[in-house]
Amino acid sequence: MDYHVVGGFLGSGKTTAIIAAAKHFIADGKKVGIVTNDKGKYLVDTAFYRSEDLPTLEVAGGCFRCNYDELEAQLEQMEQDEHPDMVFAESVGSCADLMATVVQPLLEMHPEHGGNNTFTVFVDAELLFIRLTGEELPFSEKINYLFDKQIEEAALLIINKIDLLTDEERDRIEQMAPQTYPDKTILLQNSLDPGSVAGWARVLEGGSLLPEKTIDLDYDVYSEGEKELAWLEKEVRMDVPAGQGREVFVSLVEQIVDGLKDKNASIGHLKFYIRSGEVESKLSFPLFADGLWKDDVPEFPQSEVYFILNARVELPAKELHLLVRKALADAEELEDVHLEASGVRFFHPDIPVRRGGV
Repeated sequence: MDYHVVGGFLGSGKTTAIIAAAKHFIADGKKVGIVTNDKGKYLVDTAFYRSEDLPTLEVAGGCFRCNYDELEAQLEQMEQDEHPDMVFAESVGSCADLMATVVQPLLEMHPEHGGNNTFTVFVDAELLFIRLTGEELPFSEKINYLFDKQIEEAALLIINKIDLLTDEERDRIEQMAPQTYPDKTILLQNSLDPGSVAGWARVLEGGSLLPEKTIDLDYDVYSEGEKELAWLEKEVRMDVPAGQGREVFVSLVEQIVDGLKDKNASIGHLKFYIRSGEVESKLSFPLFADGLWKDDVPEFPQSEVYFILNARVELPAKELHLLVRKALADAEELEDVHLEASGVRFFHPDIPVRRGGV
């Protein structure tokens, strides 16, 4: 069983890429498993992987590094239940220092898995273009430190969402990235294009690809950056008049997005898993959200609409909670609309620790 650990900043498109790669390998007759990870307990990505019929387990409530023993247990469970040829382990997007605290311990404790073990870091093409051209990223300096350290840690760097760049921007990033990161294998990728993802899949099959050295991470700066990003999760069930589910949901989400823009709150990720009858969908907002997201919201065939919301935003957790709660309350004031929220949690993450709490 090969380990493919995948890291990278919030909203860099890891989940979409892994699903596309998994389908590529399954079409070649291979069995694929997934282990997800995030700070909360109700994870959009887990629900979405399972909706794609991919065997999926999760490490919730903290990063792989802080919950290493649980990661070990989930990988062992996956091997017993599914006997996969490979497992993708997708790390939470605010985690760094994975090579020293996750990948190396896994390989040391499981030398029998000595095949094509890889560690891939994803980066959003628009954010990287800003960084490479000397402009300011829309986050605090401590969060920018995390962003830079994730890239530094990579041996295999995927510059994702290249379809969002202009031709000129793509040409510049193709030139600048290898000059800035000469020690890395770099791929430009559009994870919505199976042909583009096939390039990543070929690299994963080509043998182990791991960083030659670990990074030097200042855990004090890293911890402060982590704490600036609030986490919020909610499960919501809506009963709406027949045929109005999409309209109500779009209005609710629009109010949340507009509220974050009004507060100049930088979005790490804002994700929804939505289900109504047989219809299942995932909606993700990048930092530079535009109105085109509405095209991705399907029509809902039933009066009941269920969704999970995961948000990671540079904003005080209480403010984020009040903003989302108001949007839900306003939606419930509509005629014949009823909402029930559960699994509501909002917080700033605990201080990151190395494996074993060292």
